[in-house]
Amino acid sequence: AVEVEWARKWKEAPGQALLYSIQTHRHPAVILLSHGDDDIYIQRCQAVCLRAGIRMYVQRVPKPVENRIAPKPVGPKQLVAPQSAAVTCCSYRLVI
Repeated sequence: AVEVEWARKWKEAPGQALLYSIQTHRHPAVILLSHGDDDIYIQRCQAVCLRAGIRMYVQRVPKPVENRIAPKPVGPKQLVAPQSAAVTCCSYRLVI
């Protein structure tokens, strides 16, 4: 009866593990997933699990790489549409 949860949401894990253990007649366990910067949540869950007799494991997960290539923003003066036709309106030239 294992509950897997992110460390920041640790409060949900012990209760779910206990419920699963009641339903399956197995020992409760919690696996916390951590990026390495949330040790306070791991300590809190560890204290609760120790008191309730729940096994606890921590799995470190690397942080995802952010996509640093952003699409080129379209400025307020030029809007691009599939068909190209030039229209001048209110001193802005819109490409439609």
